[in-house]
Amino acid sequence: KNFLGVVCLLLVTLQSQAAIPKSESADFATQLEIAQSVRQPMSARWQALLKAAEVANYTQLEEIKKFAKNKDWYMRNASLLALQKININHAVEKAQVLITDKALVVRSASVDILAQKFTRENRDLLALELSKPYNFSKKQSLWIRSKIFNLISSRATLEDRGFLTKYLFDADDKISKLAAANLERVSDIHFEGKNQINQWRDYVKKNGWL
Repeated sequence: KNFLGVVCLLLVTLQSQAAIPKSESADFATQLEIAQSVRQPMSARWQALLKAAEVANYTQLEEIKKFAKNKDWYMRNASLLALQKININHAVEKAQVLITDKALVVRSASVDILAQKFTRENRDLLALELSKPYNFSKKQSLWIRSKIFNLISSRATLEDRGFLTKYLFDADDKISKLAAANLERVSDIHFEGKNQINQWRDYVKKNGWL
């Protein structure tokens, strides 16, 4: 009797546990359908993808990743946030690709994701974006460049002196000021006054830092 009781209890437990994935799977399918529907408004699709990510299992993860190639920029953007909910490494994987996305907002979101895994690989990847044509508008620096440079320069060390020196001469005032501020931080050399940037430029030229 005790044995039968244990078996019955085990079967009930297994049945109850099996019911959870089915429910979650159904919820995932529902949310995924909403996220995929072009008839739904942007906000509904966005929220649906995030909800799908909350209940997605390992095999369903690939369905979330597919949105990184969606034709709508806001769903590519949402894919990064959805993947971040599951595991930051999955988000980083897609951010490494979407950092070159045609939509500025998506590129900006990719910077935020890569900042959370600031490896040397991701640092170098971000540094390349500073010179990409799509981060300029008629030779005018877009705000994402100063966002990227602020991230890199704030974590720079003396080993990055050459990198910081190069951007002292950037046409974007925000970037050149950040370069000067972080050169001071890593080198302990300080200049004061309104001509701080020019003083730095003269100094690095005279001392062969370029």
